[in-house]
Amino acid sequence: MALKAPLRVMEIDLAAPLEPLAWQPDENGAHVLVRHGMDLVGRIWLERSAHPDGLTAEALEALARQKLGVELTRRLLYRELIAGLDLGPPPPPSLTITVCTRNRPAMLRRCIESIRATCAQHPELATNVEILIVDNAPPDDATRDVVAEFPDVRYVREPVPGLDFARNRAIAECSKAYIAYIDDDAIADRYWLCGFAEAAQHYPGAACITGAVLPAALETPAQVYCEMSTSFLKGFERIRYVTDRWGDWLYPCNSVQMGMGANMSFRVGILEACGGFDEALDTGPPLGGGGDLDIFYRLIRMNKLIVYEPGLMVAHEHRREIQALRKQYFNWGL
Repeated sequence: MALKAPLRVMEIDLAAPLEPLAWQPDENGAHVLVRHGMDLVGRIWLERSAHPDGLTAEALEALARQKLGVELTRRLLYRELIAGLDLGPPPPPSLTITVCTRNRPAMLRRCIESIRATCAQHPELATNVEILIVDNAPPDDATRDVVAEFPDVRYVREPVPGLDFARNRAIAECSKAYIAYIDDDAIADRYWLCGFAEAAQHYPGAACITGAVLPAALETPAQVYCEMSTSFLKGFERIRYVTDRWGDWLYPCNSVQMGMGANMSFRVGILEACGGFDEALDTGPPLGGGGDLDIFYRLIRMNKLIVYEPGLMVAHEHRREIQALRKQYFNWGL
């Protein structure tokens, strides 16, 4: 499928009435996230040329069920089985949600608003949750000024430039059992906190819980290319990563399959025990990335459990320009 920008990014909930799909003049298609309540079922890509007149609500639902019927049935059966276990609601997690940022105040404001929204929507889970912003070597006070708009959000400044210095500063500042990292160019889903709480309840021994990363916008060719060729999404099924993984001779060196730094959570005590993030990585030149993949690799080598939980979802602002995307790919390669 060769889809061209711009594409609409939308979602439908098969547990609720749907709205018809009517195209905007400049849209060439759509990326449709399909969910059933808080559960992510899958996604479908729609080409405008295949549905030039749009889709009625009934036709859109029928198409989603046709393409994702097996996945939907699996999700519903899982919920039935979990209900039969009578585990009760997840307990409120002891959690610090951290955003490490530098000089992107508008994106940061949007990110903070999304985190506060998921906490406000699920107050029974947010009783022991704090939001921490780590301002990494800022050139001015723009980030501090944004954080000042939210009295319930804590601000600290890390003077040494480098993302892993900021991540480690967050560990030092954290007094909770878990710490989560969300990138400043990401938007937390309204069920993000539910996804984390449920994964922590079902896997209390997990050292790390990662989540799904989906596109926030597909407005430019670079964004569409990024999502269709090197998507950040690791699938819609929960996956457990342990010391051995049969049939995968690169494991755990190919730790990119386990998640990414835009959306990852850890037990604080385990991060401290392994020395935190490697501050030689994620520094910009010469090594502009790798801190997330390195920590996943080291945790597996320490015989720790990593869980990928798709319900722990964020939407990510992909690079809008081809040149910026090339630079990102180059950093990944290094």
